[in-house]
Amino acid sequence: MRFVAWLWLLVLGGCSDEPRFIEPAAGPQSGYFTVRVADPSLDPASAVGMRAGGNKAYDLVAEDEDVLRATLQGEPEPGPVDLQIDGVTIAGGFAYEPPSDPRFARLVAIGASLTQGVQNGVPTYHGGFMSPPAQLARQLGGYFPLPLLVRDFLPQIGPADLGPPPACAPPDIVAFVAAQAFEVLPKLSDGYQLARIDPDIDVRNVAVGGARIATVVHGPPADDFAANFVARLVYDPYNAGPVERSQLDVVDATAPTIVVSTDLYGNDVAAALLVADVIDPSLMTPLASFEADLALLVDRLSATGAEMFIANLPKPSLLPLTADKRARMIELAVEEARNNGGDERAAAQQAAARADQAIAEVDAHAAAFNDLLVEAAAGEPRLHVVDLAARVSDLAQTGLEAGGQSLSTQKLGGLLGFDGVHFTDTGYAMIANAFVETFNSVLGTQVPLIDLGRIVASDPGSPAAIAAAGIDVTQCDR
Repeated sequence: MRFVAWLWLLVLGGCSDEPRFIEPAAGPQSGYFTVRVADPSLDPASAVGMRAGGNKAYDLVAEDEDVLRATLQGEPEPGPVDLQIDGVTIAGGFAYEPPSDPRFARLVAIGASLTQGVQNGVPTYHGGFMSPPAQLARQLGGYFPLPLLVRDFLPQIGPADLGPPPACAPPDIVAFVAAQAFEVLPKLSDGYQLARIDPDIDVRNVAVGGARIATVVHGPPADDFAANFVARLVYDPYNAGPVERSQLDVVDATAPTIVVSTDLYGNDVAAALLVADVIDPSLMTPLASFEADLALLVDRLSATGAEMFIANLPKPSLLPLTADKRARMIELAVEEARNNGGDERAAAQQAAARADQAIAEVDAHAAAFNDLLVEAAAGEPRLHVVDLAARVSDLAQTGLEAGGQSLSTQKLGGLLGFDGVHFTDTGYAMIANAFVETFNSVLGTQVPLIDLGRIVASDPGSPAAIAAAGIDVTQCDR
């Protein structure tokens, strides 16, 4: 470290007696890494603003009286950039390195909560940073600015929110998210930009939690509070009214080279599990409506010239939430029978049969949507299907080992979070690796896989972290 510092002293500052250095002096265009800067003109303790090229740096911290530490957000073009810290300019002080392949230069992500990186019910700074496309972009080295929220903006579902064993059920996700949104609304009275680390950056992950394919294509309905709330947080923070742009409108302005989505139509099916207190297949998007919007989406994205990588949908029956909703349907039926003097055992059996029939219908709907995606890909050579359904199905059978820990798709198994729907850091890395493998197969690249052992070591949703939080998963129905 001292050698690097004195090397930069010679390059940047001649033979001054005071240290002047930047560590590291170069990094990938994907950004979101820490740099340390020292310069005789700087007072780290009083530094309030920093830019690297065209983008704001954040998390400025005085490491000591000489060294300023900050996080850089990346840069759309490779090459040297000036560092500007308050009134001090270090010309060409940092260099952004190009991605491993020119096709990774302009990555854009669309979709819903999995692509956005929602964890434990709500969007967060950490979830956005660990979202599948964000982890993918860092692996590729391409520019991918994120709509990061200020830390602790929305409380997440945590261990204390789970119900007692053996169900260990999370709270209703839709109700939980709505409650958190209304709680923070007063904080946004002067604009949604207050919720963002950097509201001025042109983000490339424009996925919006809760979106269905129609929302991606056409934009959120003006009267849909939840859809507008999240869309404004993600890509329209200065808008004072309903969001008038769709995700595809934003994509068009980026001239993407690659477009990815991990859950393009997840909510079109999962609404059956999420919206009501019971499993209700009538809440799913009709097949014909989905097919029409998928055709529009593929046409719009094809016109950009980008390669499109869209994940299919795993079986919803594999979600821990599905088992929770099935148990809830039986519980409600037994309660009703008890209150009305009916046969509780018969009511439970009938409710179980109804639940199983509904689950089978939801799985079949997901499979039908997946088939339509395959058909669309057969007619568009730049549309590639990432077979996430097969991967998750395999994991449900075998689990995986990472960093000395055994992970599974079961409730509290380390791949899915406390809400039973969204993934942990390691789960999102697993999804990103599915895209890496498809990229390498389709594009002939040699992008290395994300090291899941490294991710799980600091994953707050890992089995080790869950045990450390005092949860005995053996007491929970899984």
